[in-house]
Amino acid sequence: MASGTALGGENTNAVLPAALQTDALIEQRVGQARRQVKWVDLLGGLLTLSVGLLAYMLAAAVLDHWVVPGGLSALGRLTLFVVLVGAGGYYCWRRVWPAIRYSINPIYAAQTIERSRPTIKNTLINFLLLRKRREEVSPVVFQALQQRAAAEVSQVQIESVVDWPRVVRLGYILAGVLAAFCLYLIISPKSPLVSAARVLLPWADIQAPTRVSIAEVQPGDAVRFHGEFLSVSAAVRGNREDEPVLLVFSTADGQVIDQTIPMKYTGQGDSYAATLPPGSLGLQQNYIYRITCGDCITRDFRVEVQIPPAIVVEAIDYHYPPYTGLADRTVYRQGDIRAIEGTEVTVHATANQEILRAEIDLGCDGRHNLPMQVKSTQASGRFTLRLSKDDPLRPEFDAYQVRFTDRNRNSNRWPSRHAIEVVPDLSPEVELLEPTQPEVIVPLDGRVAIRAVARDPDFGLRRVLVRALRGETELALEPLLDKPAGQPAHQGDFQGQLVFEPQKLKLKPGNRPD
Repeated sequence: MASGTALGGENTNAVLPAALQTDALIEQRVGQARRQVKWVDLLGGLLTLSVGLLAYMLAAAVLDHWVVPGGLSALGRLTLFVVLVGAGGYYCWRRVWPAIRYSINPIYAAQTIERSRPTIKNTLINFLLLRKRREEVSPVVFQALQQRAAAEVSQVQIESVVDWPRVVRLGYILAGVLAAFCLYLIISPKSPLVSAARVLLPWADIQAPTRVSIAEVQPGDAVRFHGEFLSVSAAVRGNREDEPVLLVFSTADGQVIDQTIPMKYTGQGDSYAATLPPGSLGLQQNYIYRITCGDCITRDFRVEVQIPPAIVVEAIDYHYPPYTGLADRTVYRQGDIRAIEGTEVTVHATANQEILRAEIDLGCDGRHNLPMQVKSTQASGRFTLRLSKDDPLRPEFDAYQVRFTDRNRNSNRWPSRHAIEVVPDLSPEVELLEPTQPEVIVPLDGRVAIRAVARDPDFGLRRVLVRALRGETELALEPLLDKPAGQPAHQGDFQGQLVFEPQKLKLKPGNRPD
């Protein structure tokens, strides 16, 4: 009896490792089937989603290109977008997300294995179900069921029981739809990629695809000054030789609506250009323009016409040389300058914009710029009138312009040119009447009369004097004429006499003053 008990214990210990190995084999094969099924479901869902998305975009392109005149409207694009997001989201929620989120049930994996091998006859499923209630089943029966299940699954190729052919078929379908899309992309004059973007981004400003494409419109929306011209250019592709490229424009006041200007080929690449507006007056008000060719029409571009920066000379102050006796004066609204040489002039100018900086361009060549003092819209600058060193009969500068830059760094492009006339100051004339000899000998205690006549052709005489030098020292001689600043200058001829006395001038015998 004791020996029988010992023998029974040895049999139990021998069976236990075999049972564990059998269970591990079943678990391994079921796990492989679960993973394979999960990948098939996930890949099948993604491929189906890709086929649907690509086919949907191809159908949308056909609608956008050939069914709806002028392409899908904003409402049509939004509708297709909503349908795409709704259907795609629902499919992802029902098919793709569960394949990602959840694991495959072992019973479902076992059923997949049994469908590929009918001889199993639910053995694997029954084993998996009874394993959870092992205490309710006879050990002999459970062991037999386990061994049969292990024997059956050990002969099954897991890769062959999963529906991989379905994934392959979906791959072929996707390749076919993709080939159709690429073929359409190649042979169609209108791009399906543009239509796809219009559906995927219904809020974006994407024009409907056309056979003819118009791109690189320059300057697009623009700001120009009154009187300027606008040069418009664009790259046009896909147009036939007999299809003109037209610049269509309208004025903001509605006086001109959809007038056309033919754009000319520039000879460079696909570039066409035209000038807006026609005529010689330039831009007089705001414009709206677009470019058309064949079936392509660009969006409307706007041109804002602004008043150009301008500056005018309001007044000129004249400060004459003191010797002229002329009173200072101010001339208003006259930009041309005329005064005697040596006159200091101050130019006062007013601009229609806030001034950032201003300068007087002397000579109108941009080389002699005189900075002006600036205050708000006012500017002033001062310079002296001079004659040319090379030609005393001509002014140093014969004209000037006032240039300025406003706060937006726009400059007055066409400054007015104002003339400068410098009147030469004629030199006074002096004639010596006595003595008539070129050299006179005078005793130390003697005297000699010096008489002269002087005249000034333009401004009169204020001071007439005889200068005599002994070596480098000037002799102190009384002036023949000396008018104070408050008195008027002597007009006409002036005759004066000076008595030259060597002794009073402390000269010595032998001195020869000049």
